[in-house]
Amino acid sequence: MANYTVTRQTESTHVYGCDDFSTIQEEGQIASNAPNAPLDGTVVWKLEANNNYQVSVDDFQFVGATVVTANNPPGTYVWKDLPSPILGAVMEQVSIVEIKITLYLAPSASYPGFNTGGAFQMPTNNVSIDVNIEGCARLRGEGHNMRIIKPADTNTTTRIDIEGDLKSSIVGNVGNGEDTVHGTLPPKKEGNIEDRETLLMSYQVVAKEGYRYATAPSLSFTDKNYHVKRRVETKTNAVDSNENDIISVSFDIYKK
Repeated sequence: MANYTVTRQTESTHVYGCDDFSTIQEEGQIASNAPNAPLDGTVVWKLEANNNYQVSVDDFQFVGATVVTANNPPGTYVWKDLPSPILGAVMEQVSIVEIKITLYLAPSASYPGFNTGGAFQMPTNNVSIDVNIEGCARLRGEGHNMRIIKPADTNTTTRIDIEGDLKSSIVGNVGNGEDTVHGTLPPKKEGNIEDRETLLMSYQVVAKEGYRYATAPSLSFTDKNYHVKRRVETKTNAVDSNENDIISVSFDIYKK
């Protein structure tokens, strides 16, 4: 399933055919980028993500075409070698849910690769062009803001270890009285509940040197989208080798 739609940008001055992707042109009209030209030098499409999805120019391509420049400027891909009479095309990131696609039927000085060439001239016959685009929309990322109330114990310290690649999008701060984690989570995975869970971080509670916990600390959330797996670290008691002291607990925090 594509999870996105493509529509054409229409203008009141143009006469459209059986759908918005076709226009009615007269023989001999020449494509031009001049304002109000009878045959537009550009055809503009809008690629929009469905609800709860997002799109990126990095994830889309014209089948059989060649990239001239990528992300220069950022969020812009320039293409050539599209089906004739298209001289070139540009994909531009408008927002996380929209990509603007411009097909050029006339030369444009703005982009390399198709700033020269002959403009399209309407022949006597109808012209039908297939432009194939491949790509996928992704499930949208979400904002994340977590607040953890610290133990009221001066002999306890806490530590936040953000998981792997998430370090680039969420940040943990150890503070007085509470610790916070905030940022943007990546798009969720599709599938069953277990597959959609994301390991966010490990939250560690550590006893000061020379201290121990009589019982292992616990951590719970009021939000049922979070759950915790607890790992307890112990060491042998200095007085009784048959006893193990709880010296720290790590909580692996997951979000559905």
